Amino acid sequence: MDKGDILKVDTHIDFEVRSGYTWITLPGSLSMDNYQLIERQIESRLEGKPNRVVLDLIYFQQLFSTGISLILRLNKRVRESGGSLWLVNVSEGCREYLISVNLDKVLPFFSTDLEFEVLGEESREKKQEYNNMKFVCIINIEKGICYINILGSMTIEYNLSQCSKSIYRKKVTQYAFDLTGLDMIDSSGACRLRDVISVIKYNNAQCVAFGSNRVITKLLKLFSIDRIILLCNNERQALNALSEMNENV
Repeated sequence: MDKGDILKVDTHIDFEVRSGYTWITLPGSLSMDNYQLIERQIESRLEGKPNRVVLDLIYFQQLFSTGISLILRLNKRVRESGGSLWLVNVSEGCREYLISVNLDKVLPFFSTDLEFEVLGEESREKKQEYNNMKFVCIINIEKGICYINILGSMTIEYNLSQCSKSIYRKKVTQYAFDLTGLDMIDSSGACRLRDVISVIKYNNAQCVAFGSNRVITKLLKLFSIDRIILLCNNERQALNALSEMNENV
């Protein structure tokens, strides 16, 4: 198999409609090399009709940060349009990983497509409502980098207080804050984020943040958070920045 064939296999996605659900079967792996093309394909297919979306992970045996980030961005896009997203054919290994990073608090997933189909529409919707958490912090480590996905609204009631100890316990020297799923942050949330980043920096670790929208970026700068952490546009830029920091140590 030549390089062109590999690229074709890695970026192939199946789309179909089943009983009113847009069913998307993802390829067996997501990496920095193919996720953007895959995401663009999905975005173009969902344009104007993202009511009910199912992501089929039948070819996945393991999920990593790139796959998690893609799923979270799609979930946000679908929900902002008034729709819902489910994961099906989640292997035992993937299920354990999703639970370990708290993704089970964000969206529902099923071991098989049959389990999803026999549940019934009303039960599916109730399961989806249960997963509409106001704030979630997902922490996972990949290739020596601690990824911290922050989703929802970070306010005085919902902030990083509960997961701060988990962040500090990670035996890594590089951190990447994924703010793609952060919808809103108030002054209390910004202060807590600044405190967490300050502790990380105090322990001589490197950290970057990426994916914040214009409003949130403006507020982070207002609280001088951009002075203690590099704000990047996307994940690739963030990883390149961490690599450069590591070389300069």
